[in-house]
Amino acid sequence: MDTDGNQSEVYQRWDDGFLVRRMRREEVRQVISWFESMDLLAVGLDLEVAFDMRGDTDDFFIGELNGEVIASLVAVQIADDLIYGGYLYVIEQYRKYIVFADRMLAVGRHVVERRNFVGIIAIDSVDHTQSMNEALGYKSAHKTISYQGTVSANVNQDTFGTDVRPVTKNS
Repeated sequence: MDTDGNQSEVYQRWDDGFLVRRMRREEVRQVISWFESMDLLAVGLDLEVAFDMRGDTDDFFIGELNGEVIASLVAVQIADDLIYGGYLYVIEQYRKYIVFADRMLAVGRHVVERRNFVGIIAIDSVDHTQSMNEALGYKSAHKTISYQGTVSANVNQDTFGTDVRPVTKNS
């Protein structure tokens, strides 16, 4: 691995032109736009806040293929024994090549391991990435359903508002 401490920009290069490197401030907006395109605006904006707070660390990764930004990953330590892993994204035309996601995760794991981290790494994913994560050996521990609508002010455990419905993305 092509690493030499926190000052390293490129973590690893492969012969096929793919590399994983540290995310730059100007690339945060690109990653946010990927998540906005999946109707995950709030998730995307969290990235901007996290980058503003910790962008000078080895927590934010970009994958490039022959100079084109095609992937992202974040692995931010949020407590002594907890790392949040997320924003794993590979642009659609390269998703069929699971190797790019696998490489992003491998580099992220290597960076975490060299910190001698002992604890839990919690990774989030969106629906279309769960099968990829399972193919890479990860297991889903919790699934969340997003809802949209107005909840009645009188909500209790026995009654619920009638205009709340699961949010689905039109394919």
